[in-house]
Amino acid sequence: LERLGHFLKRRAVICVLSDFVTETPFQRELAILARRHRVNCFLVHDPLEQAFPGVGLVDLEDAETGRRVLVDGARLKGAWAMDDRLAQLRRTGAHVRAVGTSDDPFIHLLQHFRRLERLR
Repeated sequence: LERLGHFLKRRAVICVLSDFVTETPFQRELAILARRHRVNCFLVHDPLEQAFPGVGLVDLEDAETGRRVLVDGARLKGAWAMDDRLAQLRRTGAHVRAVGTSDDPFIHLLQHFRRLERLR
């Protein structure tokens, strides 16, 4: 996000698709981008995350790095709370929409940008 901000010289429309679950803070860089550009964040989530049991130890593997970690399920459920992630993204000034893994992403993109056009 920081490099993108340095790279873009003109105002742009930026779309970020992510689950926004990370150990690395990104809110500051996202807020800086949102001040100058139209930033659209699509929070990709699995509906099963909301039904995740909040008790006991869970052995997880990071799909991106392959790193395995043992975590407390109660702590994990809080980190994955979709409402918290959405609120965190909105505080950056970005336009935000949740997209479930079982949803058609094209429909969400179309609805999102139509809604933004109506607001203009």
